[in-house]
Amino acid sequence: MLLAGLVFLMCLPVVNADQQAEIEQFIRQLGSPRFQERVAAGKRLAAIGEPALEPLRRAARSNRDPEIRHRALGAARVVGKLGAVAGNYYLGNGTMRFTLEVDVDGRFAFAWTGCPGFNEHARGSAKLMNGWLVLTPQERRIPKGFTSTPTEFLPVTWGSRTYLLAKHEFLDFCNAINQGQEPRTEPDGFFCLRGGDWTTGVQGMPKLGHEWEKYVLRTPLQGKIIEMCDQRTGRLNFGAKDGVFRGMVVSAGQPGKESYTLRVISIENSSCLVREENELIVPVMKKGDEALSRMKPKKKPSWQCDFVCGGVSGR
Repeated sequence: MLLAGLVFLMCLPVVNADQQAEIEQFIRQLGSPRFQERVAAGKRLAAIGEPALEPLRRAARSNRDPEIRHRALGAARVVGKLGAVAGNYYLGNGTMRFTLEVDVDGRFAFAWTGCPGFNEHARGSAKLMNGWLVLTPQERRIPKGFTSTPTEFLPVTWGSRTYLLAKHEFLDFCNAINQGQEPRTEPDGFFCLRGGDWTTGVQGMPKLGHEWEKYVLRTPLQGKIIEMCDQRTGRLNFGAKDGVFRGMVVSAGQPGKESYTLRVISIENSSCLVREENELIVPVMKKGDEALSRMKPKKKPSWQCDFVCGGVSGR
C-alpha cells in the first residue's frame, strides 16, 4: 500500500506555490458574478493543463458555490484533453483559406473564404472521442452543389507542432513529407496546422501511428522511367524493396526542365507502375526521364476553387 501511494505521488504533476495560487485564484473566479470573467477563468485553467486537474476535481466535489462546482466539473473534462488541441488552425494558399478555431470550452467555428462563389461557415460544439476531434455543427452554411467540410480530425503532433488531419488526408500527408512540402515554414499549405507552429522546427518523424508511419520514407528515392506502357503509364526502376507504396507520389522530368507528377498504381519488388497524375494536359511522360520521391523546389501550386471533401484541388 505504501509503495503504491508513493508511485501515485510520483506520477502527480509538480506544481509550485505560485502556480498553485494562480490555479486557486482562477477556480474562485469561476464563481464571478460577471459572465466574461467566469469564461476567461475556465480558459486559463484549461491552458494551465494537467496541474489544474486535481484542484478542479476537488472544487467540483466540495466547493460551497454551486456555480464553481458546475464550472469546475466542465473545466476538468477538458483539461489535458481538448485543451491540448485548442487553438486556431489554418490551411490555404494566400487566396483560398480555411480557418478553424477550437476553444477550450468545447466550441468551434470554421470558415472557407477567398474563392469566388464559395464560402462555407459553421460553428458548434467540439469534443475528443477516442483520440479524434469531433465537431458537431449547430449552425452551418454550405453553398449549393458543394461537398461539406469533414468534421472529424485526428490531432497529429510533430515536435511542438499540432496538425489536424481528416481521415482521407493521411496518405496525402505522408506524400507531402516525402516530397519535402511538410514540415512547412509558412502559413500556406494543404493541411490544418495550428497558428504559429510553422515557425517552429521539428526533428524526427510525426506521430502518425503504425498504420501510416511505414509510408514515410527515411531516405529519398531516385530512379528513372524504364518503360512506357502507354502515353500516360510507365514503369520505374524502384519498388517494394525500396519502400514504394501504392498511391505514392513521384516527381518526374528531365534535368533543368519543368517537372510533372506521377502516382504509383501497382508495385513489384524492384519496380513499380505509375500513371501521370494530371490528365488535363497533353501527356509529357517519356522513357528515360528521372523520377524522384522528393519534389524539386518550384513555384507554389496554382489552386483551383473546386471543392473536394473539405479541400481544394491542386494537390
